[in-house]
Amino acid sequence: MVTILYTKLTETFSERLFDRYLDELPLFLKEKISTYKSVASKYASLLGFLLLRKGLDDSILNEMYYDKFGKPHLRSNTTNFNISHSNEYVLCAFSDTYKIGIDIEEVRPIEVENFKHHLTQHEWETIIRDTNSSIAFLDYWTQKEAVIKADGRGLQIPLHTFEINNKHTKIDNSDWYIYHLNDFMPNQSAHLALNKKIAQDKIKIRFIDFER
Repeated sequence: MVTILYTKLTETFSERLFDRYLDELPLFLKEKISTYKSVASKYASLLGFLLLRKGLDDSILNEMYYDKFGKPHLRSNTTNFNISHSNEYVLCAFSDTYKIGIDIEEVRPIEVENFKHHLTQHEWETIIRDTNSSIAFLDYWTQKEAVIKADGRGLQIPLHTFEINNKHTKIDNSDWYIYHLNDFMPNQSAHLALNKKIAQDKIKIRFIDFER
């Protein structure tokens, strides 16, 4: 089973709410949030940690640590999780069974030529043939990002070294399966990556409102 919790950052998420929730976090996470320059990024980072806490338990954030690749883990909990945010949406995916990665990007005009070196030749040709190259690119990009986040090495794996083909790819003889998540978030490209193939109905998605 895979669970995805998500929330939406709105204009009513005030500084008062931010300060209240921030005060509940461990010091090292407060310091991490403070490194973001924009207010929106600070808010989104906070909400990601709140989703993680909501999906597990209130004390779990004290057990977080980051490995040498920058991937977060929990010291005494074997749950795999991954957080992503883009503009107003924040997501956190959980699994007790599978390696997991998630990525989201707001759909917007992209100068796709600037990213050609991150793509295989087949991916590039598919993008430039599409009637909306920006959307086609973002769909590939979020799939690839979800995969390298699930693998755990992040951008240590060059994106052009593996190819997405029909929601599947292989890295170092390991298979990765990709699931489309766009439908419940308008104007977004979002994908989930797992190291096993599962039925779509095994992915449970729930909205969390932190503004009530």
